[in-house]
Amino acid sequence: MPQPGGRTLLGGKIHVIKVGTSSLLTNDEVGGQKVSLSNISRLVELIASLRKSGDHVVLVSSGAVGMGCLKLGLSQRPTGPGVKQALAAAGQSRLMRLYEDLFAVIGVNVAQLLISRDD
Repeated sequence: MPQPGGRTLLGGKIHVIKVGTSSLLTNDEVGGQKVSLSNISRLVELIASLRKSGDHVVLVSSGAVGMGCLKLGLSQRPTGPGVKQALAAAGQSRLMRLYEDLFAVIGVNVAQLLISRDD
């Protein structure tokens, strides 16, 4: 039966956390961008804490295009849909690797589910 603040599943609440690019990246010293390890680490610790209390977490993450820009050394984010799609493809693997590495430190397995607006 649903509880206030979230739905229940196997005895715990379900938390859906949406993280945008601005939470994953931060400005560097020379005006570019870099990965915000402190923000991502806090997110990982929050999710671990929720899971430890018996809750379930779904992380909805943007950031693939921004990570693609970093991976390919682009200082400005392109606007064309084809270029953005290519950057997202390049950045998605790096983003998942980052999540996998950080969650592995605390013993949490992660998986990826790609969805579209129609899903």
